[in-house]
Amino acid sequence: MSLDNRYGKAPSEAAEQSLLLNWVRFASVKYPVLDMLVHVPNEGKRSARAGSELKRQGLKAGYPDLALNAARCGYHGLFIEMKKRGGRATYVQIDWLECLEHEGNAVALCDCMESARNVLESYVRGDKHALDRFLLKAENDDFDLLRERKGRLK
Repeated sequence: MSLDNRYGKAPSEAAEQSLLLNWVRFASVKYPVLDMLVHVPNEGKRSARAGSELKRQGLKAGYPDLALNAARCGYHGLFIEMKKRGGRATYVQIDWLECLEHEGNAVALCDCMESARNVLESYVRGDKHALDRFLLKAENDDFDLLRERKGRLK
């Protein structure tokens, strides 16, 4: 189900996310709660005026790409930040993930459709053991490690 790129480049984040949402439409027959998965359109270039208007309406930089507002496995909801293969989260994105995890949500950083699918499927099945392999957790210093890795790559 991966994207085949004849030019040897990693598929874009948008392409990976589109593949994931195609899977979600199929999988929602088995897991109806997946119909509650939403994309938060934070990305993209906008004019200063459009950006200002969206900020007045509540748009916040770095907020995760996908949100599933359904409680499972002891979490209030699930938030996923998508990246293209080899992509890195920004400091603002890491801060959002850490804040959401602190508030009792499951959070994941996924660099391909397959990893995001594994997170979603484990979450909606209620398989906490499988899910915990994919999640970021403050208790494991995951957020500090992401920030440290980001700092070294500057």
